[in-house]
Amino acid sequence: MVVVCVGFPWWSYCRNRSRLGESDYEFDAGRKEGAFEPHANRYQDLARLVLTLAAASAAFLLSFLVNIDVSKPSNSYGSRLEDAAPFAMVFLCLSAGSCLTFMLLQNIYYEHYTHRVYPTKEDDTRKSPYSGKKYAIVLMFAEASMFFFASAYFVIGMWLFIRIC
Repeated sequence: MVVVCVGFPWWSYCRNRSRLGESDYEFDAGRKEGAFEPHANRYQDLARLVLTLAAASAAFLLSFLVNIDVSKPSNSYGSRLEDAAPFAMVFLCLSAGSCLTFMLLQNIYYEHYTHRVYPTKEDDTRKSPYSGKKYAIVLMFAEASMFFFASAYFVIGMWLFIRIC
């Protein structure tokens, strides 16, 4: 599990970094101030959706675990879900953390970009502070949030399916 939790983000970063290279990137297409904001809203909305689903799933699992009545006999579904819950919770928490980090970094980098690139209208030759490395980090957290969210449900599904057989 540790290999997956560390390995996927590292693989994602290396893959994105090799594709993006050493060049700098512009947030705003054609340096038209604010051109990235509609795109940022879409990305942030998707991240908020994944964050909401991960938090709701984690809350469901915690509620399920807390409300187990040990005085009654448990059914096979309940015991299988109880066994899968710790692994799924790790993935859901990693997904939520990755979403929050993605949104935070994207906002920080964009804010830094706008202050660095648009301080004056006369000087249009300022270099973008958004490097390929920063871009790869942002993409890594976006991909990791989706991967960890899907992994949580994969773990639950496989645990329930394997235990059925």
